Amino acid sequence: PRPSVGAWPAPARAALARRPAEALRACERHRRLYPDGLFVEEREALAIEALARSGRRAEAARRFEAFRARFAGSPHRAHLEQVLAALGESGEN
Repeated sequence: PRPSVGAWPAPARAALARRPAEALRACERHRRLYPDGLFVEEREALAIEALARSGRRAEAARRFEAFRARFAGSPHRAHLEQVLAALGESGEN
């Protein structure tokens, strides 16, 4: 059964800090079920942060470039830039 759209993105957001791989799986599952759904922008922002928190900085950076092109005026942009910049300063992938 398909999960309720209203229940998303709370589980992914809750998992982000301690279980980023779980958050990323939730984002990918949502992408498969609702590729053009209501929460596309938020889903992509959560996925980028989950990738970054999982140490997959290069993949997060590539996905962020696509995000910036698609959602140029996004309110998530500044936060994602900070997340990626912090990883760059710490020397992570």
